Amino acid sequence: MALTYDGSNGIFTRLGKLIGLMDAVRAHQNDMQTRLEAIQGEYSDADFHMIAQLVANMEQRIQQTGGVLVDIQQAAIRTLVETCYNDSLVSTRQVLPDKTLDQSLLYLTREMILDSETIDRTTISKTSVVAGASNTGNGTMVFSELVPLTASAGGTQYPHIRTERLEARCIQDAQDKSIRNGEERFEVRGWIAYPNLDRKFPKGSGTRLQLASVHAAVDAGARYENQLRNGSFESFTSNLPDGWTAVTGTAGTHFASTTSPVFRGSTALKLIGDGSNLTKLRQQLGSVDGTPATIVADRLYVLSCVARVNAGAAAGVLRISLEDAAGTEVTGTGTTQSFSVGTSFTRITVPFRAPLALPSTVYAVVELTTALNVGGEWYIDELTLTEMRQIAPGGTGLVVYAGSTDWVINDRLSLDCTNNGEGAMNLGLDRLFDLYSKGVVFPNSTTPTVLDSLIS
Repeated sequence: MALTYDGSNGIFTRLGKLIGLMDAVRAHQNDMQTRLEAIQGEYSDADFHMIAQLVANMEQRIQQTGGVLVDIQQAAIRTLVETCYNDSLVSTRQVLPDKTLDQSLLYLTREMILDSETIDRTTISKTSVVAGASNTGNGTMVFSELVPLTASAGGTQYPHIRTERLEARCIQDAQDKSIRNGEERFEVRGWIAYPNLDRKFPKGSGTRLQLASVHAAVDAGARYENQLRNGSFESFTSNLPDGWTAVTGTAGTHFASTTSPVFRGSTALKLIGDGSNLTKLRQQLGSVDGTPATIVADRLYVLSCVARVNAGAAAGVLRISLEDAAGTEVTGTGTTQSFSVGTSFTRITVPFRAPLALPSTVYAVVELTTALNVGGEWYIDELTLTEMRQIAPGGTGLVVYAGSTDWVINDRLSLDCTNNGEGAMNLGLDRLFDLYSKGVVFPNSTTPTVLDSLIS
């Protein structure tokens, strides 16, 4: 027996009615504010005392009119919990372990996946990262909105990411000698957040967290640090970078260490073109010969390096990825870059979710998928694998990278995130059940089966 989603007594029909009442209360609150502003426009400064008490008390009165929202929310929670519980009593597909909101949300999500039911999708967009005008450091920040694979039915983006500006400011640099160069600490802040039942919801995330910048000189570091070994390419033995093995190519002929150009440190990896060889180096994760670090299923990571070519490059495609023992890409972890990247170092990034079923053996790989021409050279530095830091269970993932010049206090990076808010059902459910803080993602689609018109 499947849940009834819409129509008579459907769970989303009922929730849609409750969201509709909630929206009507909110519209009334906003109308009160608009009317107050119109009233204020009719009074001069000299006459303002006549309405001073009205103005002073208005925000409190507006909040008081929203008292019914608590009752609406409790009715919605009870509707969800009792409906899922009653369905579980006759279901042959799932067990509901307890009558709680969190378990009921997971139950409903799973039922929707099994029945191919979806709500309207929202779209998250972001700007390029903007560096502070007076910055000393020249690193960057990477953002990802990828949802967990366990909750990705019908979409890849968290639907409840807030529209806001996220700013990372350096609050501790290496000049005080308590931290190492390249690991400067940043504080990340977002716009002010309002409670879910507040009439101004949703605004920003209220984010305020700290993280350290990432660089490759950290080998097999802690969570949110570089997980690879010698991704800085500072250590070579006979032109083979330590911790790496050559699958294709000969050390000193097809690849070698180089002291110029480099991005950070004193050496980098050079791939040498001969018109035919497809050089391939790899490092095994979870290995004493490679890196002891591993990745965890369904966590958010980013694979990154900086790369450039010389002026003689007229062909050649570079690829970084994770592969299994057979040389097959771990889905979603690879990207290629043409020789047209140019003769200045460019950061290449691949945000991804680690698969639910990880291969027993995983390698980090740097390779040529199209041969370099004779005289062409690739230079690769700062190859890192890092878990991204999420600002909330249903929020964005972030990494700050060190550049060729270290960060100093008050260096800043920012980017703007925009949620188009298209899915009214998505927004209403987030407001009622706090899906953003719980990391819950309902199956969603651009052609939903559960229509926003149920909100009435």
